[in-house]
Amino acid sequence: MRQVVLAAMLAAAAALIAAWRRLRPPNEPTPAGPAADGAGFIEVDGASFHARIAGDGPPIVFLHGFLSTAGVWDPVIDRLGPGFRCVAVDLPGFGRSAKGASVPAGVWGRAEWLRALLDTAGLDAVTLVGASMGGQTALAFANRYPARVKNLVLVAPFAREPDPYPARDAWTWPLVVWLFERSMFSRRWLAWRQRQQMTRAHRLPRGRIDDLFRQTQTPGFLQGIHDGYIQPPVDDLRGHLAGVRAPVVVLWGAGDHTLSVELSREVADRVPNGRLRVIAGAGHSVQLDEPEIVARTIQSAIGEVEARSHTEKSSA
Repeated sequence: MRQVVLAAMLAAAAALIAAWRRLRPPNEPTPAGPAADGAGFIEVDGASFHARIAGDGPPIVFLHGFLSTAGVWDPVIDRLGPGFRCVAVDLPGFGRSAKGASVPAGVWGRAEWLRALLDTAGLDAVTLVGASMGGQTALAFANRYPARVKNLVLVAPFAREPDPYPARDAWTWPLVVWLFERSMFSRRWLAWRQRQQMTRAHRLPRGRIDDLFRQTQTPGFLQGIHDGYIQPPVDDLRGHLAGVRAPVVVLWGAGDHTLSVELSREVADRVPNGRLRVIAGAGHSVQLDEPEIVARTIQSAIGEVEARSHTEKSSA
């Protein structure tokens, strides 16, 4: 009987090891050099940051949210077409961007990182599109460098720390580490999390989970996330929103179970020129649930700014 049990345990262990090897994607090197159309890397202070750059026209910079990558914007960029210069970048510590010491701590650190990245890419005044934590970064940047932001399109942003925010609980982070260190479970957890943030899970792009999973397997990922995003307190930006001069459109999915609509409403109410649009049938990831709506909103926002600028020049 003992031999049967032992054989079963060995067979189960062998099956788990085989499954782990099949699920684990290959490690990919991080090349250096300037980014070109398609996928490339932008060098900032000696570190490489992965970006998708496409099209030619008014510049649009896309910032993803926590535990995400630039690929979340692919459905939106595809719908915008070649008439815009789209730059979707993996934020520090995420995706194929630099890990570890290259992660600037806190939202103001990320705002300075974004300034350096735009300088390197030769982008001056841009449209900023940010989701969740990326929207928070966009707001901080727009406050500190108002002349460099033409308008903001934000998906479920927040100007203060969500309450509750369990990722900062002392008992939660070791659990997250435990899950991610066990590759099969982190893949399943990432897939579950992505679907929880959508109401139309069938629109999840093929390869999205692989893209997310791959970033968790790079050296320094967990430590960089902890030091750059978990450990620093989230700054309360509500007192800084009056300094955001650019027009702001806030999109919030009515089916968002990640962040309350109150966090988005605070942003729209406190900036001088903001409005909130609630998207029926969308979840936290409006850019994946309703990419057509997000693309049209961006086009409309840019068109309004250009029309206003033309009117001002004509009356001058």
